Amino acid sequence: MAQKKNENYEYKGSLYNRSRQDKMTQSRPKRLRFLLPVALTIIVLATVTALLLSAFGDSKGKFDKLVKKGDYEAAWEYAESKLSGDEEVMDQIQQEMGQKVKDLEALYVSEEATLEVTLEEMGQVSKIASVETEAQDAVGRITELSVSREDWASAVAKEEEGDYVAAMGMYDKVVERDANYSAAREKVEACFQAVKSDALQKAEALRAEGRHDEAIQVLGDCQAVREDAEVTAKLTEVLGEKQAIEAQVAEAARLEAERVAEEQRVAAEQRKAYVRGLIRVTRVSCDDPDSKGGVNLYVNFKNMAKEKMKQVIFRVVPVDDAGNVLVCGKTNQSVFAAMIKGPFRTGDGVTDQNRYWPDAWNNPAITGAKIESVEIAYAGGRNEKIEGGDVADVCDFK
Repeated sequence: MAQKKNENYEYKGSLYNRSRQDKMTQSRPKRLRFLLPVALTIIVLATVTALLLSAFGDSKGKFDKLVKKGDYEAAWEYAESKLSGDEEVMDQIQQEMGQKVKDLEALYVSEEATLEVTLEEMGQVSKIASVETEAQDAVGRITELSVSREDWASAVAKEEEGDYVAAMGMYDKVVERDANYSAAREKVEACFQAVKSDALQKAEALRAEGRHDEAIQVLGDCQAVREDAEVTAKLTEVLGEKQAIEAQVAEAARLEAERVAEEQRVAAEQRKAYVRGLIRVTRVSCDDPDSKGGVNLYVNFKNMAKEKMKQVIFRVVPVDDAGNVLVCGKTNQSVFAAMIKGPFRTGDGVTDQNRYWPDAWNNPAITGAKIESVEIAYAGGRNEKIEGGDVADVCDFK
């Protein structure tokens, strides 16, 4: 009985399983009909995607290979002919080549590449038309930087030579190209400080030696390089000191001139008193020329000395109405020596018109006469000569 139960269980179980399998077998065609279109769609999409990816990869890859070879011109021709329809790819090319331009410029700026190499590579990259303008702009900046570096090198050389003014000029050129170049600005300032320090030291040494004009020149040259308050103050100080010294010198010269003038005045007064104490001439004149042109000369005088005069010689010249000295028509000489012998005591002399020298000259143009000199011989052997300005001092007539 128990056996039967088991058999019936087994049976029932087999029956159950067969029934389940039958049901599954009956549902398979329905599932397959549903999954097949989905699978086909996925396969198609995957194939298309793979083809697109393959096409993209192969096209961009060829461009990259040409760029890697350095044949930028061929690369761009390929991009224009094969890739121009794909905006995304062309944008990617522009970004990559733009970055290439930046990298090349950065290498030169950091001095990891020479100017020649950088310009050569930049020239190649500029063949990619989409970044040509960027490349040209970069070349401009690089070229300007190269010039600045040359100016910098020259400035450093001049600075080392001690030619700070020349170095400043070159550093200034660097700053003009790059106003933010702090090192160049610092160099300009350092060079000027050196120029200023040297100028101030030299000016002070020259000032101490009394060479103010040279000190002013040195400070003026420094100011020509750049206006500076300290230099201006020093220049003002030296100028003021120079002016003060010049004023002192001028005052001293004025006082000396006054002293000399006073000495000369006193000496002249003394000389005048002295010569007037020797003789006084009261008349020098001549008659009108006679019919033959002869002219008589008159000279009146008085002995003022305490000594007895032995003789007097008056050297006289004839003149016309304008005061011009004339010559004698016979002797062709101007000077006539009118000598008169003494003795003449103090207060004596010739005071009348009866003493004269006939036919002293022969010239119808003569209207007057003037004394050139007076020579006195005293009885004691002493001699005096009155001439030049002293003659007027002894003449008591107009």
